[in-house]
Amino acid sequence: MDTQLIVSQHNTLMKTLKILTRLLTGMLFVHKNAEHKAIVEKTKNFLPGFYSPFGLKLLSTIDFIITEKNIETPEAITKELANWSNRKKTMFTNPNFIQIATKNIKQHNLPTANKGLA
Repeated sequence: MDTQLIVSQHNTLMKTLKILTRLLTGMLFVHKNAEHKAIVEKTKNFLPGFYSPFGLKLLSTIDFIITEKNIETPEAITKELANWSNRKKTMFTNPNFIQIATKNIKQHNLPTANKGLA
């Protein structure tokens, strides 16, 4: 894939996420729906640094492994990625990726953190 096309798609995704966040936040302020506003705020705090397609895939993959497979340790997560598919194994070969995603999930006290990392 052309690098320029990838950069363009990334920029479009970033703009779309920012617009959606602003729209959702604005809608929730108008309706004064505290529960949904809290979810939006929690999501806004959780996603910075992970807005790229790679970052979002990393978070969702690690979250799935922790939640659905009840796997907690970085070593076991790495093994699960290797067994999942060659693509996952190749994408997430750097152990720091797993550590960063796991730390972010735990730090933001998501339901996954309560279930698998507490």
